[in-house]
This record gives sequence, C-alpha cells and structure tokens, in this order.
Amino acid sequence: MPHKLPDGAFREIERELSEPLFMGVPVGPALNDALVVKLVDGHGDWSRREHWRNRARVTRNRLMPQTASPGANPGLTGHILITWEKSTPRWDELLQPIVSELADLDRAVLFRGPEVAGLLQHGIPALDWKNFARFPAKAWKEEYSRCRPKWEDRVKRLVARFGMPKAATEMLNLELLLSSQRIAGCLEALRREAPELIVTEYDRNYLWSCLVLAAKQLGIPSVTLQHGVIEQDPIGFSPLLADSIIVWGEFDRDKLVTAGENPERILIGGCPRLTREFSSDPSRSRAKLGLEPAPTTVMYATSPVPEFIPDVEMFCDAVDAVDDVAGLVRLHPSDSLAKYESMRQRHPQVVFSENSAASLDECLAAASLVVVRSSGVGSDALIKKRPAVVLNPNDTLVGHDLDLVETAGCLHARSAADLVEVIRCFVNSGPTPASVEKAERYVGRFCAYFGDEAAVRTASLIRESAQEAGQESPSKREVSA
Repeated sequence: MPHKLPDGAFREIERELSEPLFMGVPVGPALNDALVVKLVDGHGDWSRREHWRNRARVTRNRLMPQTASPGANPGLTGHILITWEKSTPRWDELLQPIVSELADLDRAVLFRGPEVAGLLQHGIPALDWKNFARFPAKAWKEEYSRCRPKWEDRVKRLVARFGMPKAATEMLNLELLLSSQRIAGCLEALRREAPELIVTEYDRNYLWSCLVLAAKQLGIPSVTLQHGVIEQDPIGFSPLLADSIIVWGEFDRDKLVTAGENPERILIGGCPRLTREFSSDPSRSRAKLGLEPAPTTVMYATSPVPEFIPDVEMFCDAVDAVDDVAGLVRLHPSDSLAKYESMRQRHPQVVFSENSAASLDECLAAASLVVVRSSGVGSDALIKKRPAVVLNPNDTLVGHDLDLVETAGCLHARSAADLVEVIRCFVNSGPTPASVEKAERYVGRFCAYFGDEAAVRTASLIRESAQEAGQESPSKREVSA
C-alpha cells in the first residue's frame, strides 16, 4: 500500500534525524531523496521482502563497509569542484554550457556516471565518485557505533508518530548508515583535495547533499543550481543546504522566500537548457516520430507515477474522438513501452515514443498542443510557445499543475470528454489572445534568461562566488578542517 507523509512531517523527520551529529555533520538532510520519493511521493516498497532485504543491507554495510579503492589525487586547491552525476539530455544541456563558460577558472568535475568524463574538454580533471569519497573504515565504525542507538530510537518514535509502515524503520536505518559513510568519505576527500568552491546541480541529491554538508563543516562555500521545477511548497529544495542557489526566475525565487529562505542566498541565473527557439524542424520531427500527416498533433508527456496511467488512456480516448488529429505519447525516462502494450493495441492511431527515441525539443516541435499532469514538460511547452493543457481528474490541483492553471492560464481537463472539447476548440480557433498573453507573462517570471545568455549569467554568478571564496582567510579553513 502506498504511504504518504502528512503535511509538515518531511521537515520534522529531517530535523529529528539531524541529531546526533555524525563527525560534526547533521545526517538528516542527506535523506532527502529517500524521504521525497518513498514517503512524500508515496513510492516506497513496504513489502515484508523489502523489509528483510534492508535489514540484511544494514548488517552487511555495518560489518563490512564498502570502502573504495584509492584513486589518483589531482589536488584541487583553488579549483571549483562541479558535480555532474550522470549524462542525460537534461543534465548535459544544463551543465555543459556552464562548465565551458568557466574556462577562465580552474575547475574539476565530480561524476558518478563514467560517460560524463567523455563530455569534458581536454584538461579538465574528472573525478569518479567511487574513488573520490573513500572513507576510513575504523573511524567511521567508531562514530557510527556512537550515533546508531540514538538514531534507531528516533526512527522508531518517528515511524510510530506518523503511522509509517513497519518496513520504513529499516529503510530509514539503512539510509542513515549509507549517508554517514558518504559523509565520512566526503570529509576525507575535501580535506585531501581542498577545492575553493563547490557547485552542484542539486544540493539535496543523495550524493551531493553529503558533499555539501561536509563542505559546510569544513568551511568550503557551495552553490547549487536549480535542476527542475519547484512546486509551491518547495520540498526537495528547501531548507537550502548550499550557501546559495541559482534559480531560473522570479517565480521560483518567490517560492523559496515564502518557505523562509534568505533572499540574499537566492540568485537568478536563468536555465541554460531552456531555449525559446526550436533546433528541430517540425515536419522532420513528425517523420522521425512516425506520426501520420495531420493538421494538429496533440502530445501527452507521461510522469513516473503508476496512479497516472489511467490518464494516458483518457488522453488516447480523447484523441481517437477528434477527426484529423494525430496523437503522441512521449514516455518519461523511467517509463517503458511494455507498460503500455495493451493500451497501444487499443489505440493503434496513437504513437507511443520512448524517451530516448527523440529529444524533447523534437517532440515539442512536432506537437501543436501539449497535455500534461505533474510534469515540467508543461512549462517547457509554454516556453516554446506551445499551448499546454492539464489533464487531471481532481478538482483540487497542487504542485506544477496548479501553477500552470492558476498562473499560466492553462485549461484544466478532468476527463476524456473535457479534453475532447479542448482539442476541438483548439482545432477550430487556436489559442485565444488572452491565454497567449497570460502564458507569456508566466514564462517571463518562470525563467529570466535562456540558453547561452543563461549560461553566461550563471557562470558570472559562480565566478563571483569563487572570488568571494578566494578572499576568505586560509586560517579559517584550517581551523574548520
């Protein structure tokens, strides 16, 4: 059974599990990914089988910690250490322009996916996480043994207080253990490599949260980037771990300020991966996707939420009901065609496309109208001047769906019949001038700078942070270390 935390519980759990400090570092914030995905979004596996697996993992990692093999020591004193977890279109389009714009500075890249090293310009040091964050097993065991009883007691009380499944106990115990190992490794690595500044694509990632927390303990400044859409309650972004965050625009800056973040820590740099122009020709994109020629193409972008699968069927029913309309379902990276096989057979006129089959730019170029639920593709569509529709059976909207309907003026379809009417109105009349104007106002506040301009702006803000870090007294660092 899915289990979702009540409002406010996420941050309370994070605070409770921040004590006792591990090697001087609060571990609670490092659990962000697990808490958001498994307990806030409700995707945790609470089966008896997973419960015992996690218990076995705790025992194995406690008795036989998997310390990494020593790697080469680049010596990063004076360098900006930039994290780039793995190579995906979104990560690459965000980070590659920024790394290039910082060519006047010494920079190094820390990665987990080895394919990232092949994307870097010659001469940029590339550090593999597996060798970077090795930790001293003896020191870790001593500190973990001190913290473990208190953590386990707090976990037991939290699980009971919020009515979490019994299996959440072992999940949280495992995440605390693994995060403590990562923190121990980051402390060791940062003392050894001594970078001047850390820049991460997401300061609450399960790896980079440990890096930023360790850096804070050692007095090494950090900057994080906005990697995706921020919802009204910025869980997963706030509380901010890095010293500052570079967001896309005023819209998300306001959300973080409302959540209690210091406005001086929130900088606006735009998003290098977002552009208002298409790099792909619409007709070639439609041919690549296998779409039949039609005056109107309606695209649905799936989300990695099993409960939303019936919405895809609603979309297909609506497209089938309107003449001279082509339908495209673009799968989320975590989706597979096999999941939709029976649906594809029921709706042979709708093209289902795996995420890797065509870029988002190509799909949006091929589309005339974009349908979403809880997907950042909705704002991507508006940026490309493609009208977006929220298909959500709920009357009360939350998250990005609410932003799109209330602020951007997108229509809200609650059923296949509603969507049929929306599509027919679009086919007959196109978007109204009022809806276009409202969407443009939203885009202006959503993202201040695009493409190359955003990369230049973001690099300039990072450069300023590096200059401030360079002016800090070395003695302060030595005391912190």
